[in-house]
Order: sequence, then C-alpha cells, then structure tokens
Amino acid sequence: MKKLNYIVFFALLSIVCAEDKVNVYLKSGLMLNGSVKDDKFVEVYRSGYQTLRPQNENIKKALRKNKKYTPVSRRGGLRLWYVNHSNGFVYVPYKSVRNIVWLGKAKNTAEKVHKKTQKIKATYKDVIEERKLAREQLQQKRLKELQEQEKIDKEREEEAKQQAMLLTKEEKEVLQQFPPGAEWNSEERDKIHQQLNRARNKFTVRQINGRRVIQKTFFGGVNKKERTFYKKYDVWLKAVDKQKELDRLKALEDEEGPQEEKDSREQQDEVDLGEN
Repeated sequence: MKKLNYIVFFALLSIVCAEDKVNVYLKSGLMLNGSVKDDKFVEVYRSGYQTLRPQNENIKKALRKNKKYTPVSRRGGLRLWYVNHSNGFVYVPYKSVRNIVWLGKAKNTAEKVHKKTQKIKATYKDVIEERKLAREQLQQKRLKELQEQEKIDKEREEEAKQQAMLLTKEEKEVLQQFPPGAEWNSEERDKIHQQLNRARNKFTVRQINGRRVIQKTFFGGVNKKERTFYKKYDVWLKAVDKQKELDRLKALEDEEGPQEEKDSREQQDEVDLGEN
C-alpha cells in the first residue's frame, strides 16, 4: 500500500510539474513553438516577473477547453521556454500575438532540451574535430608536396650542374688541339698578346715595283696555330677548369670504391667471427 502511494505521488508530481506545450502565432506571420512553465500564461515585469492572476486563469481555462486562445487584452506577455531547443525563454508581448494553440502537457521538457543541446554540442564538436583534422591533413599534404618539389628542384639543379660540367664538342676539340702543359698555358697566351700588341705599332719599308711602300707588320712573328690559341683562349680556359673538376670527382669516386669494399669486407669478417 505504501509503495502504491509513492507511485501515485510521483505520478501526480509529474503531472503538476509538467509544462504546457504551445504554438504562438504572431501578427507578423511567424510561429513560435515552446513551453509554458507553472501555468503562467500572462506575466508582467515589475522587479521580476509577476503573474496577472485573473487574466491568467481565463487564458488557462480557454486553452484547456478550446485548445486555442485569442488575446483580448494587450496587457502583459507570455514567457515561452525552449524555443528552437534553447535553454532560456522568449518574452512575447500579447500585443504581438494573434492566437495561442495549446498542444498538451510536455513532460521533462527541460531534460529533453538539455539532451538535444548536448547532442548539438557533440555534433558541433565532431564538426570542429573533423575540420581540424582536415586542416592538419591539408597542411601535411602541402608540406609533402613542398618537400617533393624541393627534391625535384634540387635534382634538376644537380643535373644542370652535371650537364654544365660536361665538355662541349668545341671544348673537347680545343683541349685536343691545345693540351694544357708547358707549351699551351696562360703564360703563353700573355706572350702572344704582347707580340701582337707590338706588331700593331710596327711598320716596315719595302721596295715594290721600284716604289717605296710602307707596310704594317701584322703578327710580329706569331704563327697561325698560336693565333688560333689566342683567339680561343677563353674557351680553352673554361675547358681546362671543367676537366680539372671532372678529374677531381673521378678521383673521389675511385677512392670511395675501395673504401666501401674494405668496409664491406670488415663487416663480413665481424659477422664470421660472431658466428664462430
């Protein structure tokens, strides 16, 4: 019997504490859906919200009986809770209300609104996490693309350097024709240059057909091959520098080869000793 009384008590308590679910249609054409707490259908604000009791009873009776109420007074307003799943209320003046439609009692509205709010927050949190993850993935992708592009640029630059180090056909021919050494070098080029300069300012007097003719000495004893070397000296010097660098790189490769073989043999010997 005592248990039954508890059940009845809690059932009555849930009915008393239940909120009224209503639709409020405004004169502007909008409709607000929410709840009215504690049967307070008309209130005014006087250092806090106060219920206008006679008018409130009339509205409550009209809604319970006809499920609909059209305001006859512009006084006061309605506190409408949980509009659009919010946690608060909206105060709607009756001067803006066309009519109110009562939908019935809504039990545990606050809990439902809280659950809905939590669900929206969780969804929003998931969206934030997804966007953060997408940004991180995009940054990683861009970083990877940047690293790959830097690698490609570096490879192209290295390839261009290697291509630039290769001797052209003209350079090979010049080196073959004028191999660097005691005969062909920078000092020889300077001597040829001096001879040609002196020749430009030197003249000779000759008898041609009984006439005295002044002629210019053009080459000052510099032969054709020496003049060719002087003319192609810039190409020859560039080719010499390239050849020196190529010889240096080849020497490094030759040194690294035996060293790698030696390291490999030492590692193999260590493995054999470990097994024994």
